[in-house]
Amino acid sequence: AFRLRHIMELPDLSVFRVEGATRRVNPPKVPLNLDELVAMMEASRPKHRAMWAVQAGQGLRPSELMRVQWGDIDFAVQTMTVRGEKTESAWAEVPLTPIARRELLRWRAVAVPEPTPEGVVFPARNTGEPYTSISGYKTALHAAARRAGITRAVDPYLLRASFATIAWSIGMEEEVAQIIMRHTDEKMLRRVYRRPRPADLVERARMFDVPEDEDDKD
Repeated sequence: AFRLRHIMELPDLSVFRVEGATRRVNPPKVPLNLDELVAMMEASRPKHRAMWAVQAGQGLRPSELMRVQWGDIDFAVQTMTVRGEKTESAWAEVPLTPIARRELLRWRAVAVPEPTPEGVVFPARNTGEPYTSISGYKTALHAAARRAGITRAVDPYLLRASFATIAWSIGMEEEVAQIIMRHTDEKMLRRVYRRPRPADLVERARMFDVPEDEDDKD
């Protein structure tokens, strides 16, 4: 509307309302960085520690995390079959990141020490079956974030969104990140999930410089 001159100035999108709508347009949520993820893991019990590591380490949707079974994980080859349902490409075998593999092995040693465990990896506490509701997951997630000293909102999808930003910050190739997240559209990875914070960009921005003149050093 601004570009076509229907309005004379850009609105503040944080308070902008569409006529007839009841919710505000809020700014994008800030992804977790690697230090924050580790802090959440360290502030959690073994099962939840592994859940945060696997979801953020593999870029899983909450529903996909809850459906992971031991038979989906090949520790020797270091791959995971994701039981996705959102799109055709969501169900796929993807590389297993080291953080996810390590925490899965730790959780397996606690939960099911048998050599070849079966069943769901993260069962509900009371039933031993897959979660039927996300409410318990959200409660544990919010508690872990609070204990880790993270004051902003942390929701179930933020761990998936954080995968791409953390992958970018550590130099993972974009094509590899896209395969792990199972996006067919690379624009989705760039626009929605990869959101490095200004502080994360400072080191890379240092390259925008010229050699210092020797006379200036004196």
